[in-house]
Amino acid sequence: GRLGCLPVLNCHPWEGISASIRLGLLAAKDADGALFAVCDQPRLTTESILRLLDSFEKSPEAIHALSWQGRRGNPVVFPRALYPELLALTGDTGGSAVLRRHPERLRLVEAASPGELEDVDRPEDLAH
Repeated sequence: GRLGCLPVLNCHPWEGISASIRLGLLAAKDADGALFAVCDQPRLTTESILRLLDSFEKSPEAIHALSWQGRRGNPVVFPRALYPELLALTGDTGGSAVLRRHPERLRLVEAASPGELEDVDRPEDLAH
């Protein structure tokens, strides 16, 4: 799109996370990889996302996940080779199911700070 992104309307949100994954992958089916992020990590930095993308460029057949001290978090980049498995997900199942089937492909990428992986669900969570 004009702003560098392509919004995709999910007309079936009751189908769970898998519907969002399918819509995103189908919209970007020609990409070498797909980065999946959650919307509740406001401390996530551009620096960490660039580290993640750099790691993917160096090893494009692996799954790359942002982490802190060995603990996997989000975002996660999946290679195109795993698109069929992601497209086959159903219900409220996300990419973690595919990741569990391919632990040997996982590459952890250290975030710039631990707070980047924290979920913020309420305004008071920002104070911590």
